[in-house]
Amino acid sequence: MVFVESISEEHDTPSTRFMALLSQLHHEHYSDQDIEILRDAYEFANQAHFGQTRHSGEPYVFHVISVAEILVGLKMDIESIAASLLHDVVEDTDIAIEDLQKRFGNEIAELVSSVTKMKNVSVLTSVPQLSSPAKDQNKGNLRAENLRKLILAMAKDVRVVMIKLADRLHNMRTLNHMPPEKQKAIAAETAEIYAPLANRLGIWQLKWELEDLSFRYLDSENYKKIASYLDQRKVDRDEYIKSVIEIIEQELMRTRSKQK
Repeated sequence: MVFVESISEEHDTPSTRFMALLSQLHHEHYSDQDIEILRDAYEFANQAHFGQTRHSGEPYVFHVISVAEILVGLKMDIESIAASLLHDVVEDTDIAIEDLQKRFGNEIAELVSSVTKMKNVSVLTSVPQLSSPAKDQNKGNLRAENLRKLILAMAKDVRVVMIKLADRLHNMRTLNHMPPEKQKAIAAETAEIYAPLANRLGIWQLKWELEDLSFRYLDSENYKKIASYLDQRKVDRDEYIKSVIEIIEQELMRTRSKQK
């Protein structure tokens, strides 16, 4: 189940991807000034990540464009979208926060800085397992709750959490390119921390898809069974919907005939 679609599959270069994103922004009624800010952020990120690739082999800048697409779909403000394009430049390149401040101002630079600091959360999830399964589950639940609180405490601006959730969503969408052990670890962290965070913030689109993608990697056998069942039932559902539409149309025609 995908609720916040990426437009990436139709565009095979960063520039065409970004132009498609700008077209979407025009439809969403962002101002010309807003779009110029994004152009600048994209050009900066594209240059900073030049030569870097993801596990899929595609240019790294595809990732930050995908995160921006998700935030546009959620109708976030232009500062958040610009920060999403820049969210990895401090972590993965030689760019410093001061460089972002000079070029984009304090607000966007602070969003990027806060997202970068949240990278440390993943390290904290790696704790030894307890011998008792019951105690281990309780400890795990407590750890996840504390980490959720930590993320919110670290993010004085809720937009930081939104960027991080969008970042995690795209990483989950492309998780098939990672080794199996990494897939399970990231999926478990997503189910324990990020999906509940999206739930608390009332971002149901992200919550549902994060849970769905986590389930896919944590219990692939049952995921495939359910997906197969839903595919089989889709024909029946479509036929039922079609028959209901026909009945409604017939009733509307009768009503109109009587009115004449």
